[in-house]
Amino acid sequence: MEVPTVIGLGLGFDGTSNWINKHVVDKYILGVDEFKPEEYSVARKFFVLWTFLTIFTYLLYFTLCPVMYHFLYTKRDAAGNNVAAWNWREGKDQVRNEIKLSAWSICVMAGMTAPFELLVEQGYTKIYWDLPARDDFGGWVYLLVGSP
Repeated sequence: MEVPTVIGLGLGFDGTSNWINKHVVDKYILGVDEFKPEEYSVARKFFVLWTFLTIFTYLLYFTLCPVMYHFLYTKRDAAGNNVAAWNWREGKDQVRNEIKLSAWSICVMAGMTAPFELLVEQGYTKIYWDLPARDDFGGWVYLLVGSP
């Protein structure tokens, strides 16, 4: 079972960043046809990972949060009263302030996550994907319960 290849789109464990470099950064931004991941600097890898994490977290945030806001805070009964028991006492700019803080926090948290992903790509972590082959029960317990 070759899990890293499946997760990494056929390019190895760091396949996601390689895929982004090959098909987005090299092709559309830099206009380069050659794919040489061994020549990429750590700064470039960090910037690509930070950008990837930031963009896709924004996509999740700005698609799921309005849906949750609608379902949780805009409930009205037949008389027009708010069922969610939210009386707007937090202030009229409360939602706007929360969106600003969340947008800033997403950038910061992506920047704090990217170095650890770089360490994973460089092989400084110990992830054992062959545990199920060694053991009949314990390896699967680790992968299903302890790993996520």
